[in-house]
Amino acid sequence: MKLRTIRSVLPLLLVAACAETPDGAAPQYDEIEGAASNLPDLTCAIAGPTTMPAGGSATFQVTTSNIGLAKAYSPRIDVIVPAGYTPSAPTGGCTWYVSTRTMRCTFTNMNGGNTRTGAYTLTAPTVAGTLTQQANAYLNGTDANPTNNRATLVTTVTGADLAVTISGPGALAGGTSGSYVATVRNNGTLSSTSVWLTLGVPNGAWPTLLPSCVIAGFPTRVRCNLGTIAPGAILSRTVTYGFPYTPGAYSISAAAVGAVAESAAMNANNAAAAAVAVSAVTPVAVTMSLPAPQQMMLTNCFGDPGDFGSFAACSPAWLQSGVLTFLDGGTIDTGDSSVNGSWSQPSGPESLEFEFTDALTGEVLMAMDGFGVSSTCFEGLNWWPTESENRGAFSLCTL
Repeated sequence: MKLRTIRSVLPLLLVAACAETPDGAAPQYDEIEGAASNLPDLTCAIAGPTTMPAGGSATFQVTTSNIGLAKAYSPRIDVIVPAGYTPSAPTGGCTWYVSTRTMRCTFTNMNGGNTRTGAYTLTAPTVAGTLTQQANAYLNGTDANPTNNRATLVTTVTGADLAVTISGPGALAGGTSGSYVATVRNNGTLSSTSVWLTLGVPNGAWPTLLPSCVIAGFPTRVRCNLGTIAPGAILSRTVTYGFPYTPGAYSISAAAVGAVAESAAMNANNAAAAAVAVSAVTPVAVTMSLPAPQQMMLTNCFGDPGDFGSFAACSPAWLQSGVLTFLDGGTIDTGDSSVNGSWSQPSGPESLEFEFTDALTGEVLMAMDGFGVSSTCFEGLNWWPTESENRGAFSLCTL
C-alpha cells in the first residue's frame, strides 16, 4: 500500500521540480535534487583596448553568461570607473551613476545558456597612466560559483613623455666660453605640442649664441620654442655661454614642457643640468710700447648690474669699440676733450686699472679693472662709481 502511494505521488513531484518560477519571483529549488548544479551561475567578462591615448576615447564591453541550469533573476554588472575618466554613450541596459562613479548594466532574467552584453565609452584624462576597471556580476539569489563573477581589464593610457639631457664641457677657465647641447626626446606614444625648452643662466655668465631661442624672464632664462615633437623624435638646441672670471661651481639647467600634460612619473625626466667647474684665471704680462705712446683698441659691453661676469659673456650685438692712446706717465688721450683718462698697473704688467672722468668737474664717469689674458690683450669689468655690481666688461688690446 505504501509503495503504491509513493509511485502515484512521484510524477507530481517531478512536474513541480521542472516547472519554472514566474519571472521576478525568488527562485524555488527542487527539494529532491537540492544540488548546486541546479542553481544559476553567472560569468563576468570585460573587453576593450589595452591601450588608449591620453585625452582620447575608447569603447568597453561587459558580458555575462548564465552557465547554470536555473534561471538567473535580475542579473547586472557593475563597473567602478576611476576618477578622471568621463563615461558616455552607455548601451545595452547600462546607466551611469555619478555619485558612486558606477557604470551599472542591468539585464532581463536569463535562462541557462543565455548571454547579455552592455557597452559604454570612456574618455581618458590628458595625462598618461593606467586605467584599471573591475567588473562584478550580480543576481537576485544564490550563484552556484561566485568565483567567476569578477573580471578585470587594465588599459595603458599612452601619452607624451619628454626626456631632457644637456651636455657640454664640465671644466672651463674663467673668462672663456663653452657650448652646451640641450636635447629633448619624446619617449611617449603621443605627440607633444607647443614644447618649450628653458635653459638657466648661471650668475655672471651670459648666453652669447642661441639659435631659435630668446632671452626672457626673471631670473634670466633662455627659452626655445621647439613646436611639436612626434613620438620617438629628438630636437636639440646648442647655446654658447661666456663664463665669468670668478672661479667656482656653476650649473646650467634645462627643462622642457609641452601642452600635452604628463603623469608625475613621466615628468621626472623632463629636466636635467650640466655642472661646470670654472677655474681661476692666471694673468699674463702684456707688452706695451711705452714710453712711446701706445694705441689700444677698447671694446666695451654694458648691461644691467651683474649681467656680465667676463668679456666672454658679452653678446656680439652689444659690443662698442674705440681707439685710445695710452701715454707714459699714466694718462690716456681719449680723443674727446670733455673726457680725461688715467691708467695704472698696480700689480705689474699683468694688471691694468684705468678710469674716465669729466674734464670740467672731475667726476668719475667709469672705472675699469682688468688683467692680461694674452701678450697683447687685457680683459676685465666695468664699474660705475654708484654701483656695487659691475655694469659690463671690456677687452683692451694693443694695436
